[in-house]
Amino acid sequence: MINIYDCITMIKKETGNLRSFSERLERSSDECDFDKLLGTAEKCLQSSSTIYLMARDLISSMYMLIPSFPFYLEEDKVDFDTLRVSIETIKEFDYPVYRISFPFLLPNKRKKKVDFNDAMLHTVNAALRRYRDDYGVQLFDRAIVIFVSYYEDQSITIDNDNKETSVILNGLSGILIRDDHVSVCDTIYCAKKSDQGERTEVYVTDSDHDLDVYAWIKAK
Repeated sequence: MINIYDCITMIKKETGNLRSFSERLERSSDECDFDKLLGTAEKCLQSSSTIYLMARDLISSMYMLIPSFPFYLEEDKVDFDTLRVSIETIKEFDYPVYRISFPFLLPNKRKKKVDFNDAMLHTVNAALRRYRDDYGVQLFDRAIVIFVSYYEDQSITIDNDNKETSVILNGLSGILIRDDHVSVCDTIYCAKKSDQGERTEVYVTDSDHDLDVYAWIKAK
């Protein structure tokens, strides 16, 4: 459990850093210095993640220190609303194919990797449980999980080791996939050019349909 005052101090410090980074972003954009723009944007992401995670820790610490506090706020709901995970069943197929969408890529460049991964795990798992309760889902005996990264810059080199894919697979376990072991779950990684912003989609279906679903994704 983090010290409440340390947490508030960190939030204050990172808020100042984020303000400074936003000013640098504006200058780099005006000067068309895209190397600095990219580097500063990554620092913005790290700083924003730190503020989000510190605020999350602050709430958790307050509930632990003062058990009499009414639980006005659900931590899972905060993660869900912040990370904006969506789930749907693809209607084009006559067998179950599920798509889980994230409005961001999954690079592993955050300073507080463990905390962010924990938030991702809980968010994906909570979203799937809600979807299962509302619509029902199929637990595949042997599954294929396809990770699709949408990039605005097609020249970017994709490093699939640099993603939180294991966290996503853990979130799927017990609901859509039996386990993330290779004996019951295969994975495919795909990168596509996007005109609608960078994002990530994860498709899950029975491994018997891997080629059909993968071909459909590539043809989109």
